[in-house]
Amino acid sequence: MNNKIEIKKLNIKQIVFVYNKSLKKEFPANERRPLTMIIVGAAKGTYECLGAFYKDKIIGYAFFVKHGDDYLWDYLAVFEKYRCKGAGAQIIKAVRNHYKTAHSVIGEVENPDCAEDNEDRNVMSRRLNFYLRNRCIDTGVKALTFGAHFIIIQLAGKKLEKAEVARLYRKHYRISLPKHLYEGNIKVYR
Repeated sequence: MNNKIEIKKLNIKQIVFVYNKSLKKEFPANERRPLTMIIVGAAKGTYECLGAFYKDKIIGYAFFVKHGDDYLWDYLAVFEKYRCKGAGAQIIKAVRNHYKTAHSVIGEVENPDCAEDNEDRNVMSRRLNFYLRNRCIDTGVKALTFGAHFIIIQLAGKKLEKAEVARLYRKHYRISLPKHLYEGNIKVYR
């Protein structure tokens, strides 16, 4: 993909399309927010859904929990048809540029050390290494979120200390989840 990828905010119809076409298939149930929660958050301004467009066609997406000028990168994916062509790296670069004035953009990547088997460990390691190759920073913070083990990475913003990363991670989930879902489901380790 030689042409530049353009990042645009998605409307409700596009969010539903992306959720049904890709997000439901690409992310396991324990890592997937309900569509209604995403739509309500987008309407309230606490959730931002971006599409990655190539020649006016959506090829991927990046969804974020938003609190002021701090963002939690919730989902990032390239539609299957466009994978292995450099689109993922271009999307990360375009998203980083989109949030160049943000205080922070942090995200989750599955922790390969917690994989159940070698096949999962290899997939998780490749995914983590992809992000690290594309200038994302391993913050040293880990989380157990709804039973999934994550390494918290930083995509953009000023470099944060571990305590600040942990605080922001908790805050993003506190504002985006009902109290009964937050308590007992979000654990952060430094």
